[in-house]
Amino acid sequence: MEHAQTCPTPDVVAVMTQSLMTQQPASPPDVYSIALMTKSSSTGQISHDKICYGQMIKLQESE
Repeated sequence: MEHAQTCPTPDVVAVMTQSLMTQQPASPPDVYSIALMTKSSSTGQISHDKICYGQMIKLQESE
Protein backbone atom coordinates (compact mmCIF):
# COMPACT_ATOMS: atom_id res chain seq x y z
CA MET A 1 0.00 0.00 0.00
CA GLU A 2 2.83 2.41 0.81
CA HIS A 3 4.28 1.92 -2.67
CA ALA A 4 0.95 2.93 -4.21
CA GLN A 5 0.96 6.16 -2.20
CA THR A 6 4.47 7.16 -3.24
CA CYS A 7 3.90 6.13 -6.87
CA PRO A 8 0.26 6.68 -7.93
CA THR A 9 0.95 6.72 -11.67
CA PRO A 10 0.78 2.90 -12.22
CA ASP A 11 -2.62 2.82 -10.52
CA VAL A 12 -3.92 5.55 -12.83
CA VAL A 13 -2.51 3.69 -15.83
CA ALA A 14 -4.15 0.47 -14.66
CA VAL A 15 -7.55 2.18 -14.42
CA MET A 16 -7.10 3.73 -17.87
CA THR A 17 -6.06 0.43 -19.44
CA GLN A 18 -9.03 -1.33 -17.84
CA SER A 19 -11.47 1.21 -19.27
CA LEU A 20 -9.86 0.99 -22.72
CA MET A 21 -9.89 -2.81 -22.69
CA THR A 22 -13.50 -2.82 -21.50
CA GLN A 23 -14.63 -0.59 -24.37
CA GLN A 24 -12.85 -2.57 -27.08
CA PRO A 25 -11.54 -5.86 -25.66
CA ALA A 26 -10.34 -7.64 -28.81
CA SER A 27 -8.67 -4.89 -30.82
CA PRO A 28 -4.89 -5.29 -31.37
CA PRO A 29 -4.25 -1.54 -32.00
CA ASP A 30 -5.70 -0.77 -28.56
CA VAL A 31 -3.41 -3.30 -26.91
CA TYR A 32 -0.49 -1.74 -28.76
CA SER A 33 -1.43 1.78 -27.66
CA ILE A 34 -1.84 0.55 -24.07
CA ALA A 35 1.69 -0.85 -24.18
CA LEU A 36 3.00 2.49 -25.42
CA MET A 37 1.02 4.32 -22.75
CA THR A 38 2.44 2.20 -19.93
CA LYS A 39 5.98 2.68 -21.27
CA SER A 40 5.65 6.48 -21.25
CA SER A 41 3.43 6.81 -18.18
CA SER A 42 5.72 9.53 -16.80
CA THR A 43 4.74 11.82 -19.69
CA GLY A 44 0.95 11.79 -19.87
CA GLN A 45 0.66 14.09 -22.88
CA ILE A 46 2.88 11.97 -25.12
CA SER A 47 1.11 8.76 -24.09
CA HIS A 48 -2.27 10.37 -24.86
CA ASP A 49 -1.05 11.29 -28.35
CA LYS A 50 0.09 7.71 -28.91
CA ILE A 51 -3.33 6.39 -27.87
CA CYS A 52 -5.04 8.73 -30.36
CA TYR A 53 -2.56 7.61 -33.03
CA GLY A 54 -3.33 3.95 -32.29
CA GLN A 55 -7.06 4.58 -32.66
CA MET A 56 -6.46 6.41 -35.96
CA ILE A 57 -4.65 3.33 -37.27
CA LYS A 58 -7.57 1.16 -36.15
CA LEU A 59 -10.04 3.38 -38.02
CA GLN A 60 -7.95 3.20 -41.19
CA GLU A 61 -7.74 -0.59 -40.97
CA SER A 62 -11.50 -0.97 -40.47
CA GLU A 63 -12.33 1.00 -43.64
